[in-house]
Amino acid sequence: MNGLICSKGREAGVETPFNDAIVEAMHGVDDGSITPGPELVDSIIRAVGR
Repeated sequence: MNGLICSKGREAGVETPFNDAIVEAMHGVDDGSITPGPELVDSIIRAVGR
C-alpha cells in the first residue's frame, strides 16, 4: 500500500516522505540490510526530518 501511495504521489506531483521512508525501510528489511525492530520507527522519523 505504501508503494502505491508513493507512486500515485509522484504521478500527482505530491511528496510522500513518510511513505517513501517506510518503503525504503521495508526493502532493507526484505533484503536483510536492516534489522526489524522498534528502533526502525525512529530511523523512519529521522529520515523525514521530524
